[in-house]
Amino acid sequence: MPRTARQTARSLTPSGGSVLCTVDADEIFLVWESVVQLIASVINHPRNDKDEGLVDVYDKLVDGAYQLWISERDDKVEAICITAIEQRPRKKIARIPYIAGVKHKNWIHFMDALIRWARANGCDEMEGYFRQGWLRVLRGSEWEFNWTHGRLKL
Repeated sequence: MPRTARQTARSLTPSGGSVLCTVDADEIFLVWESVVQLIASVINHPRNDKDEGLVDVYDKLVDGAYQLWISERDDKVEAICITAIEQRPRKKIARIPYIAGVKHKNWIHFMDALIRWARANGCDEMEGYFRQGWLRVLRGSEWEFNWTHGRLKL
């Protein structure tokens, strides 16, 4: 019987019935089937302008370039968040290239754990790549939305 994400991952923040877990790079394969649909939903979204596919994301998770965070409730994955730490010339950034889930009110409070993780890793800022709907979700938080990203296909 396959292990659940909760059995594989390290639980960080139990709260209100939901549990936030991280998955070690060498155990991604154990939880991949339980998270792949959510990851695919954000990668395959028509407005996603990144040039990565599922295989690319999987490889970066296994290589440790990306980190996988899972929110579970009743042993079911309700959200995923993928992070990466990037050293830029003048600052260290914790990026959120992908985030997806259902019933965000159950797990959005876990953003605080991500902020603590970024600070503990010496990051100066966090940045996320969010669809428009996230502006409503994160309104009133510490997040500042100061850029709009556009793309013109040639």
